Amino acid sequence: MARRTLYSIAILLIAILLGCKGTERKGNMESKKINTQISNALYACMDSADTLRLRELLHENYLDHDAQEPSRSYDEFVGLIEALHGGFSDIHHEVEIVHSIGPDLVFARWRMTARHTGEFFGAPATGRSVVLRGHDLMRVVDGRITELWHVEQLLQLMGQIQ
Repeated sequence: MARRTLYSIAILLIAILLGCKGTERKGNMESKKINTQISNALYACMDSADTLRLRELLHENYLDHDAQEPSRSYDEFVGLIEALHGGFSDIHHEVEIVHSIGPDLVFARWRMTARHTGEFFGAPATGRSVVLRGHDLMRVVDGRITELWHVEQLLQLMGQIQ
């Protein structure tokens, strides 16, 4: 009788643990789905220069980490988007790869196309179509992007507009 009770308890514990594991996986998958949607929304904001929607996506303590510069705040990031739109029109990001890493990180590889229709970092408008590729790693907390690490092929972009 004691042996049967121990087996019953063991089976019950295994069932509970397996049930919890499935719940965690489902929650993690939902989090990854939401984080992917947030990253896609970021690129849509960058394409349209929708700074109001961008403010909703980015956390108030947002930090932008660029390989060339020290970290930037939200306002400085918006300034970069405005500079991009001052120099280019028809901006479109195509997300080639997006992958959630754990509960709070999203990796994206993207390809941006645009037309050089205005001055950009001293280069006068050429009217040329350009392509820029880059990689981003975003930290998403409570549905908002708190940090963004990015690397772009800026030298290649500048070569296209010289």
